Amino acid sequence: MAKLKTIARRTFLIGSAAIAGGVAFGVYKYKTPYPNPLLKNLADGEAGLTPYVRIDASASH
Repeated sequence: MAKLKTIARRTFLIGSAAIAGGVAFGVYKYKTPYPNPLLKNLADGEAGLTPYVRIDASASH
């Protein structure tokens, strides 16, 4: 019976360490800034708001 408690405690500690490591890695990846790919190809008079939206000065209706 005592051995069963020891195994359960070790399992809990290993599982807790794995979860904490996963959370730490997730926070690291979430806070990593990614460059906006549109900013390197902008011409004069254009602005890139997000990687999906580019605004330019031409008025085409």
